[in-house]
Amino acid sequence: MTPEQLAALERIIQLLSRLVVDLNVVAEGMASPGAVPEARGRYAELDAALTTLVSSVEASTDDGIECAVLKAVRRMLAEGVGSRLTPSSGQAPAAPAWHAMEMACRLEEKSLRRLFDVGGKPVLPAAEQVGPAKGMMHRTCLVAGNTVQVEDRKPVELCEFSMSLLALRERGVKRVFFDNAATVPAIELKWLCNVAAELFDANYRQFGRVLNAPVAIPDAGKTLFTHFTFHVSCTLRIRWEEYQIRPTATFGETVEQLKARLIQTFKLAGVREDGRVWKADELVQLFNALTKIPVADQKVLRGCTVIRKPTPTAEQKKAALAQAKATATTKVGAPVEEPEDEGDESAHYNVYSHSIAMLDGCFPSEDFGFVGVGAALAPYSHWVIIHEVGHAVELRDWKLEYDKLGPAALEAELDDVQARKKAANAWLAGPGQSAPIPEYRTKSQESIELGKKESELLGKIGDCHIAQAKMGSSRRANTSSSACLRLFTTKVKALHVDPFTPYAYDKWATKPGEFFAEAYTMYLNEPHILAYISADLFAWFEEGRYRV
Repeated sequence: MTPEQLAALERIIQLLSRLVVDLNVVAEGMASPGAVPEARGRYAELDAALTTLVSSVEASTDDGIECAVLKAVRRMLAEGVGSRLTPSSGQAPAAPAWHAMEMACRLEEKSLRRLFDVGGKPVLPAAEQVGPAKGMMHRTCLVAGNTVQVEDRKPVELCEFSMSLLALRERGVKRVFFDNAATVPAIELKWLCNVAAELFDANYRQFGRVLNAPVAIPDAGKTLFTHFTFHVSCTLRIRWEEYQIRPTATFGETVEQLKARLIQTFKLAGVREDGRVWKADELVQLFNALTKIPVADQKVLRGCTVIRKPTPTAEQKKAALAQAKATATTKVGAPVEEPEDEGDESAHYNVYSHSIAMLDGCFPSEDFGFVGVGAALAPYSHWVIIHEVGHAVELRDWKLEYDKLGPAALEAELDDVQARKKAANAWLAGPGQSAPIPEYRTKSQESIELGKKESELLGKIGDCHIAQAKMGSSRRANTSSSACLRLFTTKVKALHVDPFTPYAYDKWATKPGEFFAEAYTMYLNEPHILAYISADLFAWFEEGRYRV
């Protein structure tokens, strides 16, 4: 703030101090007959001075958060003092209201004095960068009583609206903007600013982060679905989205009707259950998520089976994987592809069976998370579902090559040969024994030739399974990958874009395909965030460059 603005701020603090005295005198019943009009005049003078200072600071380029604090002070005074000093009834406020107005003034005076104290240095973000330069994550938040809590962190006491903005300033935030919040009450903005400070602390006070945070307010019976963007410019944008998630389509159909709709619309092989029963609202979420898939990509859904499963315990996952590996043999004795670990708590795409398993973690409560903005707000399940479809998109060309190595045609021929051999042997073992010797010899020779053909086919089928197993092992060992993934990794390395979600960041070294799946689901669920992280990568997806 300029010296002139600081002088104006000092005068405002003086006016506010005098107003506190005026209100206290009236509240204690010691006021003269002209005390009420005098308090109203003092408030009008104060509001005019604040309006002038806000306009001055707003016009400057370096004092964004100071302007936000001044606007917050003015708004809180207008709601806590101005509306009570001049009620619509025209009557003077009752005694309790004078005390409440005095308290409101004292709180805002404290904020302005803290704003005026420009000598102290702000608390800077952590010097060491943790994670990518820009990233996104989902966080759950709770405002209960007079505390705010981010996930399992210790609850922290709420502070007033203007004071929460000052707390952000002391954390290194230089500007704060509220998007889509013109009708949001001041009390909710106060909650969101307190949440923002806690989110910033929980994320190591690092900029370049976008956080999707449903803020649950049990006392108010609502949830504030909000995006918090901490720009690398030290700017915070708080975008409130909605109070509830409204499904794109609901249909009002039974579970079986919804299954049939999914199969018919997306040409799925089936919608099955394995240890967990589908709920109608889960199928609606699945349908609405799949409608986001571009038409050019929906071909990967053809023939796919979607299975609802319970989330297994750690012991169950370990035992199931060990059993699957132990029994993974074919009828010709050659090893088949080693089964993949379906250990993810939300969902899993199996490229070999072309199936998506939806676990319990795919369908959490609304307070867990969300995706999208405004009218496109959707449950967190959309993120998980499209992530798994992203794997199918990335692996499509790989699966085509894998299937070419498969023995499907050879196995069909083997079935025919074995059926003919069985018939020939049955003839030889039955009445055919009394047939003329030439005919018996013909059948015997036929059985021998069919046996040779059977052995030949069994060998070729075994070779196919071994080739498929090697191809799958190479993919898991990252010694080979799909053409789509090679294009993607080349692009992000050229753009110097690091994995921008915690999950992709953790898996980048061992499972690079997870980065593509996270980028794909972000492109379809949160395109504005992908564009913020990398406009070039967003354009790459928008132009369909990932399609092979």
